[in-house]
Amino acid sequence: MFYLKKLKLTNFRCYTQIEQEFSPTKNIIIGENAIGKTSLVEAIYFLCFGKSFREAKDIDIIKTNAEFYNIKGEFVDEIKKANDNVIIGYDKKCKKIQKNQNIYKNLSEYVGYFKSIIFSPDDLSFIKGGPIERRKFLDANISQLDSKYLKNLIEYKKILKQRNEFLKNSTLENYNKDLLTILNTSLVERAKIIIKAREELINKLNPYVKNNSLKISLGQEIVEMKYKPNTEVVNLEKNINAREKHDLFMQTTTVGPHRDDIEILINRQDAAIYGSQGQIKTAILAIKLGLTEFIKENDNKILIILDDVFSELDIDRQKALLQMINLGNQVFITTTDLNSIPLEVVGESKIIKLGKEGQQ
Repeated sequence: MFYLKKLKLTNFRCYTQIEQEFSPTKNIIIGENAIGKTSLVEAIYFLCFGKSFREAKDIDIIKTNAEFYNIKGEFVDEIKKANDNVIIGYDKKCKKIQKNQNIYKNLSEYVGYFKSIIFSPDDLSFIKGGPIERRKFLDANISQLDSKYLKNLIEYKKILKQRNEFLKNSTLENYNKDLLTILNTSLVERAKIIIKAREELINKLNPYVKNNSLKISLGQEIVEMKYKPNTEVVNLEKNINAREKHDLFMQTTTVGPHRDDIEILINRQDAAIYGSQGQIKTAILAIKLGLTEFIKENDNKILIILDDVFSELDIDRQKALLQMINLGNQVFITTTDLNSIPLEVVGESKIIKLGKEGQQ
């Protein structure tokens, strides 16, 4: 089994300093709103991805009037019979990621050490929000499975920024054709990798998602994801070259995976348009459960975070969630009220009560 044994935070969000040990199985973090529950699990997610799931900038995570933040996690891998210490810190100038004696110069070299799946009330935006939310889902989860994808994605965004700056500083009558051709070639090369990887993930996930949606809805609903690339790989180079004049006029790049989307279908209808609140919750659960099962088939180093979600679900959906958290992985659950958590989960969990500034 793989689990987070101990977490120590310094100047992270509301915490000046806190040190917490966890159970290898289930952990329930309870406390009033705005007491630091989500910040605690945010730090755990941070140890996986090197960034926050709340899309916060590093400087905004530093506690008010402090000069730095520091996250330290001690992990246990029972199969390898090894302990790993991970430190992530930021001092308003630079960010440091270290595992044992290894210092990582690039985030892409570190991400993938362990996997994390998070459920939160914000998940509704995955379906109801804009395409950017769904692209983030794809990018985050492919990146934790494939470090080469993350490296390629970072390079793509860098070239995209360069191309957009070139377009903004050029006109239809006066632009460097050779330089634009070089940028196009570099962008296409990386875009092909991104498109193929996104399509592959969705194709692999869909059988899990369909199966879970049928279980949760008692056979009434089939959920599936449909990849909606901005352009197909076979036409990518042709399309980006054909849109050069249009892009120069618009002063931005209009072709590429930065404009991709996913369509979520419930019984073959667009969930964002036709799905009820309950159906949308079923769809999100089915997708996250499917992702968890898929990852577990390839890597058992996965931690599950449930940030104040039990109270949002009815009994049937709670039961579906229970199946996932009984898969044998370490789980972190936040709540304001233990009554919202099924009794069998409470009985099997370590209860961590937070008071002022997270102290027990």
